[in-house]
Amino acid sequence: MSDAANVSPKPDENKGIDFDPDALRAKYREERDKRLRADGNEQFVEVKGDFSRYIDEKNSPQFPFGYGLSYTTFQYSPVTLSASAASVSALQNNSVPLTASATITNTGWCNIDKAVYGSTTTRTTLDYTDSSTGKTAVIRYLPASFRIPDWKNYDRLYVYLLPDRLSSFMLLSGADGAYTEKLDELMKYDLVCLGYKGEEVFYYHQSGIQPQAYAGIQLSNISKEELTQRLNQAGNRTQAAGLQKENGFYQFDLRDAKERERMSALIEFMHRTEKLIFPCMRYP
Repeated sequence: MSDAANVSPKPDENKGIDFDPDALRAKYREERDKRLRADGNEQFVEVKGDFSRYIDEKNSPQFPFGYGLSYTTFQYSPVTLSASAASVSALQNNSVPLTASATITNTGWCNIDKAVYGSTTTRTTLDYTDSSTGKTAVIRYLPASFRIPDWKNYDRLYVYLLPDRLSSFMLLSGADGAYTEKLDELMKYDLVCLGYKGEEVFYYHQSGIQPQAYAGIQLSNISKEELTQRLNQAGNRTQAAGLQKENGFYQFDLRDAKERERMSALIEFMHRTEKLIFPCMRYP
């Protein structure tokens, strides 16, 4: 028997498919060749000149992710433009600023939670009734003031209010020893004052703060160890830990400021002595 008789027939590659693979490859090469350009990479234009602003200017987002998302409904007025006409070149050069504006009105529901949030954020009195549910919310904020007569005796002075129903505390703003804040009538507050003068620390604490004027507050000079114990007893555990961190930072900052002052004086002394030792040296 000849060798040719032992050769098995080649399987049919196109068996089981309804198209011709060779014809498809030829069609693909034909379409590809249509799109090939002789200039290759030279077909791409460098972003420069009038178009450089697309890569030179800052393109950071104007609003954070999710800004403005809401589950309510809005009504938009017709959009108006700041200019009725402008050329393309004028817009590219920003010689004619073009802005679009519209009035947006909230036409959806506004529940009681939003009113409470607004009141607590701005610390303003609220007396609100939800028209759809009939629920009411009444929050009253009443003023309290605090006066520390000897405020000039301290390098730094900090006044805190600790609400009993919150884990946070408030650092009051003030000037010349006078501090004010609005108190929620449903809460009780502790007052804590910290004073620093050089290496010395001063402390004051009072519970049951009411919406009224507190004058003549006097801080007591105590040791740093005693201050740590006092702060651990102020407010709840979270508030005490926060005050300890504040105190630690203030004391570090005071030491750092003192060191910077010492270094500044040392540098000034060096400059002054250099002029005596090296009188020929030129200084700016």
